[in-house]
Amino acid sequence: MTDQVKMAEIVDSIIALGYVMLQRRRRSKASQNVERVRSVISRRQIAWLACKAFDDVFRQRQTQHRPLLTWLKRSLAAVRPPKNSAERSLIENAAVTWRAGHGGENGGVEAAGAQL
Repeated sequence: MTDQVKMAEIVDSIIALGYVMLQRRRRSKASQNVERVRSVISRRQIAWLACKAFDDVFRQRQTQHRPLLTWLKRSLAAVRPPKNSAERSLIENAAVTWRAGHGGENGGVEAAGAQL
């Protein structure tokens, strides 16, 4: 097994772990009756966000991570919301808002809305 395949498996595991952690946090808050927390982000949205973040980071050294970037590109395409959907509009608006609040510090994320 190549290092790039192992990295893809690790990234995939991190994405799955992120979703599980968010679900546990939601259940924990609900069970404490502190506040009713409703999950407003889907597994698909979490997967897109995580793949996009990893893609932005690894793209900085794309010659070293070409196979991983190919895998991330396929993963992004698999979870990308359809054009003209409310979900896609929400994600694009959130990306624009995030960039405005961060002054465009992260060049890789700047094109997130355009690359949906």
